[in-house]
Amino acid sequence: MKRSMSTQSSIFNFFHKKNNQGELDSELISTEEEIPCASTTEKSVLESTLEIPKLRDVGRYVNVRITEDKFKYDLLKNPWLPSSNYNFPVVSKRKLKFQMSWLSRFSWLVYSEKLEGALCKICVLFSNECIGKGSNQKVGALVSKPFIKWKDALECFKLHSNADYHKLSVIRADEFLKMMDSKKPDISIAIDSAYKNLVLENRAKLVPIIETIIFCGRQEMALRGDNDSGHIFSNSDDNNDGNFRSLLRFRVQSGDLTLKAHLENSAANAVYISPLIQNELIHICGTYIQTQLVTKIKQAGFFSILADETCDISRIEQMSLCVRYIEDCRIREDFLTFIPIYDASGKGLAHTIIHEIDKLGLKKENLVGQGYDGASSMSGIYNGVQKNICNIVPHALYVHCAAHSLNLAISKSCNIPEIRNCIGSISTITSFFRKSPIRSDILKKFIKDLIPDTRQQTLLKMCETRWVERHDSLLRFKELYLPIANTLRELEHHHNLETSQHAFQLSKTITSSSFVISLYVTEKLFAITLSLCKSLQKINVDLSECCAYVNNCVQVINSIRENSDEEFHKLFLEVENVLSLVDETVKTPRLVRQSIYRNNILADSPEHFLPTYDTLESELKVWIEKWKSVPDKKLPKSAIDTLDVMSKDLYPNIWCLLSILATLPVSTSSAERTFSTLRRLKSYLRNSCSENRLTGLALLSVHRSISIDIEEIINIFSRMPRKVDFVL
Repeated sequence: MKRSMSTQSSIFNFFHKKNNQGELDSELISTEEEIPCASTTEKSVLESTLEIPKLRDVGRYVNVRITEDKFKYDLLKNPWLPSSNYNFPVVSKRKLKFQMSWLSRFSWLVYSEKLEGALCKICVLFSNECIGKGSNQKVGALVSKPFIKWKDALECFKLHSNADYHKLSVIRADEFLKMMDSKKPDISIAIDSAYKNLVLENRAKLVPIIETIIFCGRQEMALRGDNDSGHIFSNSDDNNDGNFRSLLRFRVQSGDLTLKAHLENSAANAVYISPLIQNELIHICGTYIQTQLVTKIKQAGFFSILADETCDISRIEQMSLCVRYIEDCRIREDFLTFIPIYDASGKGLAHTIIHEIDKLGLKKENLVGQGYDGASSMSGIYNGVQKNICNIVPHALYVHCAAHSLNLAISKSCNIPEIRNCIGSISTITSFFRKSPIRSDILKKFIKDLIPDTRQQTLLKMCETRWVERHDSLLRFKELYLPIANTLRELEHHHNLETSQHAFQLSKTITSSSFVISLYVTEKLFAITLSLCKSLQKINVDLSECCAYVNNCVQVINSIRENSDEEFHKLFLEVENVLSLVDETVKTPRLVRQSIYRNNILADSPEHFLPTYDTLESELKVWIEKWKSVPDKKLPKSAIDTLDVMSKDLYPNIWCLLSILATLPVSTSSAERTFSTLRRLKSYLRNSCSENRLTGLALLSVHRSISIDIEEIINIFSRMPRKVDFVL
């Protein structure tokens, strides 16, 4: 009947949280509160408490649901009434005020000292929130708010006495009084109880449907089949109506009687398993997850955006939008949504990102960083996305994806012909073995014979974009070099012409001294950068750690250069030993008169964002003194580690700066990881998936750790008009 929200466990606690004058605490009486029922042991306390006059002021219970019948009975029979000499407040220039004679003229009328206005005690206690045809009109003065227009009082009071909703409230009040006086069961209460039980049954029918949708989303399973229309139990064996309907039938066969009764007895248009309902529930679940994430981001304060694009199976350009923020002194990078891109210009992409941030309810003022790859439309300093967003949010620093930067640096170094040819040959040999089970079986046999202690049985494919996989592929190839060489020599005599020709060519390639030397040189470099490449793709790494990793790798490489003769001599001996195992020797390559190659190593200077605070200088001095007495071994190594051991209250400005530093993006790996989910969700057989359905399923798949409240999903679902009642 009224909006309610239980906030206390018993009527005892409710009535005894009052001040010395007998007034209830203001926090206990609100328009969002439900007065809980009293237990038997508390009834004596209730009876004594109701004698306090101020507690029987009807104005205290406007828009409040009262579940204690005895308390409601006392309010109805003995409400607080002003004394004969009570001074009513005067309003307006005409000095009008409430008249005591009105109370005797209208039996339902009461005056509220708390609200300083007139109320209908019967409608306050028994009227619905909405009245009129279709229940689309809100109750007003005398019910949900006090009446104070005294010049129109008599006219309004007469109109209220003749109102249909008031007459209905009078009937309810009479039934209530009869029930309380004679202790007979109330018909309206029985009807309400039956209605509530019906709603609970309806909600229980939705639970297995929603759980099945969530299960399919978590497992990245296609919901729909070839034909998923018609009655669910009339499906023929030769018709694939999809995983969703099949799982529902499986639940019924496993003993879910509630679901069985619903699917068998419901009308064809009220089963709630149609594709449209599926899309709606998937969208609600996705929105629920988004809301949980946005709440965390808002609590963190600062955040950075990570974005990357790819083309899905339907040839639609999809942008993956992720957010980087701090939660409980841990860096998080969470996927938020896929956005279809129709304007790929820097301005268009920036407008799309800003629009999505506003749509999600995030504040642009808290955006401190942007992370993209090096594409001109994203990183352009004049018309790129980062520039257009900086025009709107000047303090949103752009950070080039460190993983992409490393890949570009390695790719540039691999342009040396010998290194380039070596990597290309490894990729070709890997494909050669992976294309044929027979070739793979022969390779496994040689691996088992020549390297029995290894656990590696296959070669790894070289990915064109993910260089960390190139690291692993090349290191695996070097480990299995001897079995590979022997396998290729055996395949030279294979009866299949294509296999023997390719095996002969590849065998000559990998047994050349140029290839083996390039392999060992590249492996040495990749071994140094492998840990860096993997670290840059971790979520819990900040910009300071990234720079430290890079500096360490640079120092190691510089050390190798300074001792190049000694390092190459060790490498050369290894190459000679390996070639001797395949009956080959290191041969001097043919020389030409002149060969000029110039490799320019470019170093760019980083920009640092440093907000200015009036008290920052003094705070820095105290901050420096704090760490002077701490041994070097115990000093934090990164911004996020420092945040974990510092006080936000003592060093607010430094905490703010370190939070921004930790929040600045390092790489766009989180956005790229979602592309794998995209390819699994929107496949060749599911290429017509709508954007809302796609994003909802992606959120269910990516954020498996976020639990979904089924009851809350049903509450959201029931906000739209339904043929079946789900609203409690």
